[in-house]
Formats: sequence, C-alpha cells, structure tokens
Amino acid sequence: MLTKKVPVLSDIVVFGSPCTVHQDAKNKSLGARGKQGVIIGKSDEVKGYRVYIPRDKVVVVTQHVKNVETLTKEQNDQLRRVHLKEIDEVACDGSTQKEKTQATVHDEMRRNHSKVGGWTREAHMTRATSRKSREDNAEQKEEEVSDVVNVIRESDPKSYGQAMKSGLKDKWVAAMDEELRALEDNDVWKVEVPPKGSHVLHTKWVFKTKLNAEGEIDRFKARLVACGNEQVYGVDYGLTFAAVMELSTVKVILVLALRWGVPARHGDIPNAYVKANKEEHLEIFLAIPQGMTVPDVILKQFGTQGSDKLALRLKKSLYGLKQAGRLWSKLLDTKLVEAGFSRCMSDACLYFRHDGGELTIVGVYVDDLLVTATSQDKVEEFF
Repeated sequence: MLTKKVPVLSDIVVFGSPCTVHQDAKNKSLGARGKQGVIIGKSDEVKGYRVYIPRDKVVVVTQHVKNVETLTKEQNDQLRRVHLKEIDEVACDGSTQKEKTQATVHDEMRRNHSKVGGWTREAHMTRATSRKSREDNAEQKEEEVSDVVNVIRESDPKSYGQAMKSGLKDKWVAAMDEELRALEDNDVWKVEVPPKGSHVLHTKWVFKTKLNAEGEIDRFKARLVACGNEQVYGVDYGLTFAAVMELSTVKVILVLALRWGVPARHGDIPNAYVKANKEEHLEIFLAIPQGMTVPDVILKQFGTQGSDKLALRLKKSLYGLKQAGRLWSKLLDTKLVEAGFSRCMSDACLYFRHDGGELTIVGVYVDDLLVTATSQDKVEEFF
C-alpha cells in the first residue's frame, strides 16, 4: 500500500453503469425529476460523479445518482447514505463554509453544463439535516455497520491526551517508553536547570500505527519532536537547507538496477536525526516531555520536588528542529565520503563508488537509502 491508509470503497461504481440522475424540477412542476445517464467516472474537482446524459449529449457532475444498475438495492441505499454523510460534514463546518462550497459547486456546474438546466446540489445540501432525521432506527444501525466495514482500527491519536484516553493506551505508553530509551541511549540530552531568560521549546508526541505490506498492524510508533515553530532565528537555529533527491534520480537508479540485473535495495536508518550533533554555538533547551519521568536522584541533585523547573539541554539534533534535516545530511555525507563514495555533481543526494572494477550507486532521500551496484555482493556489503 503506497499511502498506508485503508481506502474507502463505499462509493466505488463500475465504469459505464446505467443510472438515474436527479433533476431539480422546482421551476418545472410537471417536468421529469430524473434522467437516464451513464457513469463515466468521478470528478476531480468536486465530490460527485461524471455522468453522460445521452438525451442531451452532455456530461454533468452530480451527487444525485440513484438506481445504479450494477449495484444491488442495499448498495444503492449505502451509496445514498455515503453522500448524505459527506453533506452533513460540510454543513457542520458552519454557514460561511457551506455557502462557499455551494457557490463553488454552483459555478462549476453552471460553467461546464450551461446547456442543461435544473442540475443542482444546493437543494440536496440544505435538506440534508431533515432527511437524516427521517432515517429509521434500522437504517441508522445499517449505516453504522457500513461505516466501519473498511475501518478496522482506531485512528492514530493526535496528542498525548488522546493517546492516554485511547483503548490502545498500553500500546502507546510502551511506544513512548521505547522512544525515550532510544533517545537516552543516543545521549541526545542532559537534564539541567535552564539559565534565566533561556528560550525553552515545547515538545510534541507524534503517534503512528505502522502497517506491513498486507495492511496489517506491524507495530505502534511514538516519536518525540521539538516544536520547531517556536524556534527563533539566531537563537536556536541558523541554516536549514538540506537537499532532497530528485525523482529523475530515483528513475536512473532503477534503470541501472534493471540493466545490471541487481535489484535496487531500500533501507532506512532508525532514529537518523538524533545521530547528528547540534551546532556547537547554539544552546537549545526543551521542556520536559509529557510522559517522561525524571529520576528522583536528579530531582534531589537540583534540589527540586518536581520537573517543572528543569529542562533538557540538547547535545544532539532532534526531529522537529528546523535544522535537523541539514545536520543529518551533513553527517551522512561525511560517513559516505569516509566509506569511499563521491557525491554526484548533478544531484547532491546521489553517491557513487568505484571499487575493483565494480560500481555502487546510493541515492539518499532524508533517512532512506536506495542502493544498487554492478554486483549483488556490493549491495550486500553496503548494508
């Protein structure tokens, strides 16, 4: 899975499916309320289907699709509820956003389909609340079940507080403990009393459920990051630029791998950023993170009962800092050059090494490496 997200399949419809499209007949009380059409895809601009109307020889964009012949009655009902749910979400954003959305869709429809009168979305949106209130209990239960068909796990917590209230609290606590141990093992910081007037940055926990290739839960990851948005130029950061490998370079590596018959191998470096030292002339202090317990021996050392007067003085880089990418890039460049690699002039993130008639190529994208060579042994040797 490329996006690492479970796709929502409730509104997928077969290309070419015959259907009925609702037509607003408020100005035509005796006119038809629907027309026959053929679904030819989903709109890229707004939520809705692109439907060809043979009678008018036009393509319209609408959510008012009913009686899709390739779907069962239950699937048609589910399709309608999905659209009602999307409209409810728009309505919850407030009247200003709602009016903006309606105006945007109306303009789009008027611009693309001026030959066809009566196609509307506004009426459907303004009646969404009343329609939903008329859903009976059986239909509501059916909707609740269908909403979770493709959602098999909790969404990742957005904050420490959410993680502590999650049903997976124990998993997230274990992940945070693992992260703190890794940072301490890398000697990233030292607990101190910050000098008076010091600029102390806050920290934030980022939680992520890691999935394997089959889309199943592999592990729970918690990462501690500094709030780089609080940094002040010249106080706790300076230069920040770090090169990123071009997509064309990735293609070159893959083409070479194919030509040499040696599959390109991917690898990532765990806790990469914290392996780089921070700038010697800058002092960076972090507030004690949520979930971190300062040992009593350290509290006694500073003569304090709690950790509110203490801070972490960084000795190395940390995720979230504005300069973290640059510091890591410099460290990796140093290590690769020491290993005999040379940096390519056309792309600063591409390295190569000639060794006994063999050639090894390394592409760098932040902390991910893409490696191939003229022989499999050289690839294995690198890793």
